[in-house]
Amino acid sequence: MAAGKKGVALLFLFSCLALAASSCTTGGGICFKYFDIINKTENKTQPCLFLDAEINILVAYNDSTGKRQNVSLGVNCSTVHVSQSESFCNEPYTNNKKNMRLTRMKAYWGTGDEEEEWAPFDLMIEAIDLKDNKQWNISEIAVSINVSDISDYNASSFTGNENGIISGYYTGDDKNHELFGTVDYNKFYYCKSQLTYSLKMNTTANPRASYFALSLSIKKLRVQAYGNSKGFSDKCSDCYQDSTGKAFIPIVVGSVIGGLVLVVLVSYIVGRFRNHYKKSSSTGYEKLQ
Repeated sequence: MAAGKKGVALLFLFSCLALAASSCTTGGGICFKYFDIINKTENKTQPCLFLDAEINILVAYNDSTGKRQNVSLGVNCSTVHVSQSESFCNEPYTNNKKNMRLTRMKAYWGTGDEEEEWAPFDLMIEAIDLKDNKQWNISEIAVSINVSDISDYNASSFTGNENGIISGYYTGDDKNHELFGTVDYNKFYYCKSQLTYSLKMNTTANPRASYFALSLSIKKLRVQAYGNSKGFSDKCSDCYQDSTGKAFIPIVVGSVIGGLVLVVLVSYIVGRFRNHYKKSSSTGYEKLQ
């Protein structure tokens, strides 16, 4: 009987561990947040796009000696400023003859000054509302940097004597333009794993951008579009990278549960056998003359 109680307790414990392993992180601040102003007089806004993550921009270029230089630039959330004039929310959008909504958030950081044209860095992220399926996805993310604001960067030592702004973008897969997959309404996308995206350089805006390579490294990502509150929802959709990393958990839990069930069953059978043996011994057998 004691073994049975222990088995039940352990089953409950492992079930709780399995549930805890699949939970998403919902607390903390929001680095990038865009609210659309729908009534200036009454100061009414609607939530459009939230993004929080550990973000690093990786810049690579060849100096005048041909040596490859690599620079990592982290996002300073305390200086992030979302541009209302360059962002929009729920604009009509048509793709593959389907009517959808498009939201764009453009944010600048790297300076306390809100004059965007002087900011060293900016990030643009677009979200598409897939009305038919009541889902949304992130369709594009783009980064621009002013290379003259990179620490230890010397334009005179660079092949091409490059100054000014360079930019790159990533649009996900060619078919659906999804960066992180589709997410249900009133859920945020969560990915603890580190994701790195190689950006396509925008040589139309600056032909010399081809001298550079830009990558975007994102970790502990939370992003949500078309929500209905001032922060992230209480439900989320995990990235497959996190699921792959903990895919062994259900297997281990299942194996342990199976083992515990077997132990309880064997204990029960042994206990029944002992009780039966004791009763037989106490009764005894009549000896025939």
